[in-house]
Amino acid sequence: MTDIERKQLPFALAGALNDVAFAIRIEEVDHAGHQAFDLRDPRFLRAAIVVDKARKADPVALVYDRLKSSDLALHASGKVKYPFDGHRVAVPTKHILPKRGARGVPKAWRPKRVMRKPRVFVKQWNGHEYIWRRRTKKRYPIEPLYLLVPHARMKARFPFYEAASKKFHSDFQAAFNRRFEAALRTARR
Repeated sequence: MTDIERKQLPFALAGALNDVAFAIRIEEVDHAGHQAFDLRDPRFLRAAIVVDKARKADPVALVYDRLKSSDLALHASGKVKYPFDGHRVAVPTKHILPKRGARGVPKAWRPKRVMRKPRVFVKQWNGHEYIWRRRTKKRYPIEPLYLLVPHARMKARFPFYEAASKKFHSDFQAAFNRRFEAALRTARR
């Protein structure tokens, strides 16, 4: 390896890592995310998944979830979701799901707020605790709004890590070769 090649190697490496990182982001936003989720807001993944670019001094490019509140990591790895306050996780039922908007369940229909409403109560049914709502002033009809569980298992349905690894292994060598040749052409002699 000549001196010029040795000097241009960090530039080529950083450029290739950035090219592949942005290709991974496009793959995740446009293909994998739309197949995994029923997105209410099509701009959500574009806002959530971002790239930190690699530099010559720090040749590391990161593709990550900027909105850590969106639980994309849980959907990618399929782990268990635990409650924040140490009590229970409220899993929405079919009566809450139609009320979802672009930002999920509206604040007025979240468990803590809904418990403040009149005719809403917690009661067990078939061995599980539910948050129920009376639809009228009469005793019936009632509908379950949330199932209360100690933890909720989230299935791995967003193949972020697998798709990113596959894209990196398929694209990196070509991107590096292209960037290295360009760096050698534009190098100061």
